[in-house]
Amino acid sequence: MQKKLIAITGRPGIGKTTLAQTIASELVSMGCSLGGFTTPELREGGVRRGFLVKSVDGSRSVLLASVTPAPQGLRVGRYYVDPAAEGKVLSILEDSIKSSDIIIIDEVGPMELSLRSLSQALTKLIMQPPKPLIVTFHYRLRDRFPELFSALTQGILIRLDENNRNEYIRRAPELARWLANEACSDKGRKGAAVHT
Repeated sequence: MQKKLIAITGRPGIGKTTLAQTIASELVSMGCSLGGFTTPELREGGVRRGFLVKSVDGSRSVLLASVTPAPQGLRVGRYYVDPAAEGKVLSILEDSIKSSDIIIIDEVGPMELSLRSLSQALTKLIMQPPKPLIVTFHYRLRDRFPELFSALTQGILIRLDENNRNEYIRRAPELARWLANEACSDKGRKGAAVHT
């Protein structure tokens, strides 16, 4: 049985977040309530300095990683992931599972998976989704986390590139309808806007 999961991957900057947000906007217009998180860049003077984790409704955010060395920070590439962020991100995730029709995770990558409890929670969510999911994930996830990658392929897997991204944006209403099906508890109400 196919999971109610839309998994989006591709190189950085190809439009994974844009597609996820476009599908999410369609879901909101259908009356679905959305939960989960996004990981927007933290920029200073036009330079990327780190990443936040922000709840989909915009009510909570926490610094996930920064280029500034931290004593307890876990090194991932040029960033230091803050272990103190883990509890707050888990709280966002747990609240979303309880109260949302559909969950969005943007993104699952090396930083998110470097935190043990968060990695376990994301893996469980993707392998045994309690609700329909939209997940964007790092393009090299297949190499480092093959079991998780396999679980992401059990729904609709979208590999975005320059040749197909506009087509998928055009298909966002169709993808939203497939994902929502009967998941939205009250199709007449408006869900929360998606904040990035």
